[in-house]
Amino acid sequence: MAVSATVLRQPALKVGHLAHLLRAEVHVHGDGSRSEPMETILVVDDEPEVLGVTSSILRAEGYTILATGDPREALRIARSRQEPLDLLLTDVVMPGMNGRELAGRLRVFRPGIKVLFMSAHSAETVENYGIRLAPGEPFVVKPFAVADLASKVRGVLNGQLPVAGPHGP
Repeated sequence: MAVSATVLRQPALKVGHLAHLLRAEVHVHGDGSRSEPMETILVVDDEPEVLGVTSSILRAEGYTILATGDPREALRIARSRQEPLDLLLTDVVMPGMNGRELAGRLRVFRPGIKVLFMSAHSAETVENYGIRLAPGEPFVVKPFAVADLASKVRGVLNGQLPVAGPHGP
């Protein structure tokens, strides 16, 4: 899968160390200091490889990750979890329920959640699937470099990128 190839080209991540590094619940910084996991991100992608790599990247960045390949399961997770969910990172084009619809349904009971959409298709191509994203809505194109994903996620969480609402930013 193209995303895996992009991730594995990153010099700091070596295949042999990747699994061990990404299972850690405590983030170890370059200076050796440790911190507790940061915000919680719900990651939804119907491609298992993309879901795994994306979740692993964000865990390595120190986030708490809840991941599923099924939008309906994502709704169940969000409803049953008492703790905050800070960000929904969702694929746009998925069978059964697209990412735009998932975000809208999730906002009914998680109105403050921030949303970052991702797709292997450009925003223009996504419209060919009948899914319209508002101009400027937070969006990352797959495959993405580790730094690009981390930067987009941090930008949305910090409010530096437009926050996707029920009808756009």
